[in-house]
Amino acid sequence: MLAYEVVSYFYGESVKYYHILTIFTVRAKIYVNIEGKGILFMKVCNITAIKQAPYIPKDENNKTEDGAQKPNEPAPTVIDRIEINSEKREQIRNLLINDKRYQQIQFNEREKKYPISRRFNRYGGWDMRDSSIEQMEQNFWASVEEIATDFMEGKVTVDDVMNHFCDIADEAFETYTEKGYMGDFDSEKTALLNHLYEDFRYSINSAANRKNSNEGKQYCEFGSHGYTYYNSDYYYKAKELTDALEEEVNFVAEERGMENYTAPTDLKGYYKDLNTFKFDTHGLVKGMIDVTKEPPKDFKFFWQESSYHIPENLYYEQGEDGKWYNKNPSNHFYGCVVKIWSGDWYGQEKIPFKGNLNDIKNVADVFQNHNVPKSIKNYLSNLQIFSLASESLTYWKSKY
Repeated sequence: MLAYEVVSYFYGESVKYYHILTIFTVRAKIYVNIEGKGILFMKVCNITAIKQAPYIPKDENNKTEDGAQKPNEPAPTVIDRIEINSEKREQIRNLLINDKRYQQIQFNEREKKYPISRRFNRYGGWDMRDSSIEQMEQNFWASVEEIATDFMEGKVTVDDVMNHFCDIADEAFETYTEKGYMGDFDSEKTALLNHLYEDFRYSINSAANRKNSNEGKQYCEFGSHGYTYYNSDYYYKAKELTDALEEEVNFVAEERGMENYTAPTDLKGYYKDLNTFKFDTHGLVKGMIDVTKEPPKDFKFFWQESSYHIPENLYYEQGEDGKWYNKNPSNHFYGCVVKIWSGDWYGQEKIPFKGNLNDIKNVADVFQNHNVPKSIKNYLSNLQIFSLASESLTYWKSKY
């Protein structure tokens, strides 16, 4: 009956038709979660008397005093629908904020609605988050790629980029908490911080990859597509940012009271570095054999296959026998151009392709007759060129 007295204490009315969802006690106060009313509390001298409150079937709670069926109402959230004055409401918040049992109840409710394994995931949680959260995150990653690009162009410093990460973390934690997606549990805070950390790395590597792509266009000889360009300068600039981020994320964790936090280390593909972003995320033939091997400083590598572009002087005419003939066969080159820079040294080769598995060639072999600088000679064996035909045949070879 004490549970009902709590309701009467606030409302001065009968509780016959109320559905009591949960009852719990904190520091000599009894809390009753009433459907449609929220959480009510009353100070009592002997809380041991409340072990279990009588249960009122929900069907009975949906009836008015004259027996008519009450219309269905949306279920209230635990805090947002407390119908008491602001002073008592603040008292309840202050009492519950550090209560482990209450926090566990809240965590369990969030976990049912938003499983933590997908809650903050870039690709797996979009169906659980509202549009404002999605827009916030899109703004985050666009701004990170922009400031990372500015760093690679010498417009901002490492500290500027790290301060931006802290700003993003502050806004994300505040917004996700306000929207009800997280509380004060370390598991939730860790999941969100890991998400921010990994996606920040992704945007840094993406900015470095975009810089490579844009810079490489000037070296194209067969149209403006189908080329690979790698400038080691962008690898090291991206690495400078991700190394700083590994330290910064620990400071953010410490500020938020996350003890023993460790940033994810088993990163692959887009999230590790420029090498894995560029060479480990697509394709069946490896352009870079060992992505863990760091490139020489001041090193650039470019290659492009000619099959992406049909020369203007290449055309066919149909003969009297009904077959099609190339009118300028000697002018058509099927193969690729390869270019290497190391400081002031430059080397170039044109390699013919035959459209088979032999088109896969090691760059060290391609430049074996060149006076390659010692600083890059061994590293060239870590790079490969290949035709689209050889990549396709590699796929079918694995099938049969």
